[in-house]
Amino acid sequence: MFDFENLIVYQKSLKYTDFVLDFLKNHNEIDIFLSDQLKRAVISITINIAEGAGRVTHRDKRNFYIIANGSTFESIAILQIIKNKYKIDQEFYSNCYSKAEEIVKMLQGLIKNLK
Repeated sequence: MFDFENLIVYQKSLKYTDFVLDFLKNHNEIDIFLSDQLKRAVISITINIAEGAGRVTHRDKRNFYIIANGSTFESIAILQIIKNKYKIDQEFYSNCYSKAEEIVKMLQGLIKNLK
């Protein structure tokens, strides 16, 4: 088992990624650019947490967690655009928002501890 798999923030980001990817799979009406950008943002959260956990120095770890944090913010911005343009379900959006908030809080804790 890799160390990152034990991180709760990694496990939550993986669930968030799956949740968003499943949604996009069932909503082909969403613009391909927006869909692709959202996919890349949520995947970036998960892979940057994993890569950060694999780094040796605190500075390297912190940088990857900062990137993951930024990708979480990006995913919400894209979801807001999609919500406004395509009138996606408010419950889905709210669920994503709360999952992303939790991930950001956890990442900010990791980032703060690595200063």
